[in-house]
Amino acid sequence: MNVKLTHHSLSDWNFPAGSWELYALRFISPLRCVRAYTDRTSGFTWIFLKDTLAPCITNGRIISHIWHRSGSSLFPKWCFRTQALPPGEGVIENNPDNCYQVIIDSGSVGHTRITIKRIAGQTPTQLYQDTNVAWPDAYRIWSKWRITWFSYIASNFTSVLRIIVDGWNGYGWQECVQIDDSVNLWEDSGTNLVGICGFGWNVSDDFKDCIDDTEVWEET
Repeated sequence: MNVKLTHHSLSDWNFPAGSWELYALRFISPLRCVRAYTDRTSGFTWIFLKDTLAPCITNGRIISHIWHRSGSSLFPKWCFRTQALPPGEGVIENNPDNCYQVIIDSGSVGHTRITIKRIAGQTPTQLYQDTNVAWPDAYRIWSKWRITWFSYIASNFTSVLRIIVDGWNGYGWQECVQIDDSVNLWEDSGTNLVGICGFGWNVSDDFKDCIDDTEVWEET
């Protein structure tokens, strides 16, 4: 059984000051979406559900609409089983550290790319990548995604992490990726945070990732 964690405003999230805002000119549900907004030249920033609401989501699900600002940027990315908030605002490739990451971007304009990584001690391990997913391009349009992760006992009696990425095709969920990770890090951790990293370079409105109608689910 899964329980949806309720969160209704930016006050439910941790993020660097001034790096995310409510934005009224682009949204799924009126009146606003949440938009990455930063003056840093890197443009990368993060937003994580507060641990007072969800201190440890070992097995769970994130559902979110995204508006992806541009092609080939390694953002936006969903992070789960994250062991600590990132240090500062600059989100480089291996930051946040010690987490799993699902990255949905445009490998090039016209193609959706899905990448799954495990980052441990600043060492990335790529678990999966498809640079030409059979899916409409996520470039500067709203798209809806569902990321699910959970441990299960495999036939050899070891605990394995399964990660599933589904896209909403307008009528229902369509599976795009299903992989297993036998390493299954942080299964027994007492701190498994959930968040999203985005790009918000302050050049124009077309260079800022947006998210809306985000749901965080926890397996119980």
